Amino acid sequence: MVDSPLPELERCTHINMAGVVAGAEREVLCFLVAELTPAALESAGGVISDLLERGVLLRFIYLDTNVTSPEVRGFAADLTERGGLARSVPSLPVRLALVDGRAAVVASAAPGRRDEGLIVRSPELLDALGAMFEEHWERATPIHVSAPLESAAGPLTRTAAPISRQEQNLLTLLAHGRRDAEIARTLGVSERSVSRMISGLFERTASSTRFELGVKASRFDWV
Repeated sequence: MVDSPLPELERCTHINMAGVVAGAEREVLCFLVAELTPAALESAGGVISDLLERGVLLRFIYLDTNVTSPEVRGFAADLTERGGLARSVPSLPVRLALVDGRAAVVASAAPGRRDEGLIVRSPELLDALGAMFEEHWERATPIHVSAPLESAAGPLTRTAAPISRQEQNLLTLLAHGRRDAEIARTLGVSERSVSRMISGLFERTASSTRFELGVKASRFDWV
């Protein structure tokens, strides 16, 4: 007996966004629209820790109003210190979690309807949701916690020599096999800037290839 294919669009009245995200293997893209209470952040922490430990790339877009909260800023700081990427915007159209480009959870951003939503598996709709995320990502502002690793308070991680948060994000993207054009789009810089940063890291690590740079970046605990 042949299993029936999963529906390309499925309506849910009790949506479990964390459950869908937990199965990610490569990348998770999120619009974080719901109120991020300490309890909600604590609940999400375990899933996010597991994803980061498995090398899944996380890109989260918060609302500007949310990142004024000390709890949310601490959550975003932990995310970026461990290799995730975080930005914020004034408004977002929906709640969204896009997983590996193969499934998405979409829910209303309106108060009082947070448990209702759709699970999307249609390739055409997933492409459209991915494009919408990238459009918002390009306009979003990096959250202030993504400051250089060496700050007035001292280095945020133990490395052979402090690197900037942007350089750390670049190394994370390189480790995920991203091409220069994709890295430039994700970081919001030009491809020339990406090439310049990579060249600078080559010089600082005495590397001659990107593979060698990756090995040394891991040895220095940069990624």
